[in-house]
This record gives sequence, C-alpha cells and structure tokens, in this order.
Amino acid sequence: MTLKDRLQANGIEADHLDSLVHQIATEHAQGINNSGIASQLRYLESQGVSETAICKHLAIAVSEPQR
Repeated sequence: MTLKDRLQANGIEADHLDSLVHQIATEHAQGINNSGIASQLRYLESQGVSETAICKHLAIAVSEPQR
C-alpha cells in the first residue's frame, strides 16, 4: 500500500497537507533568499521567469543602462 493509499484510507485529503507543503516551500524560499542575489536569479531562471519579468517586477529598465 502506498502512502497515498494509506492517507486516503484514513480520510486524509489534499487540503490536510496544505500547511506542511507551505512550511516546506517557505523554508526552501528562505534558503534561496539567504544565499544572495545569484542564488535568487538561478532559482527564478530555473522556474522560467524571464529577465523581462524580473525587471518589470523590480520596476527597472529591461535594457542595460547607458555608460
């Protein structure tokens, strides 16, 4: 019997795991954020977040500034 089968046999549904998933995701995000900007960018890029979306979120120009 799989874990999923055991949980369902005990009346456990997806919403019962919500708080655990949230806790684990929060801990993962904290680790990424505490590792600095390079780690944050690697994570965002691995999730398919484009440079354009990152710049838009930060309200900065997408293109490089003039030197």
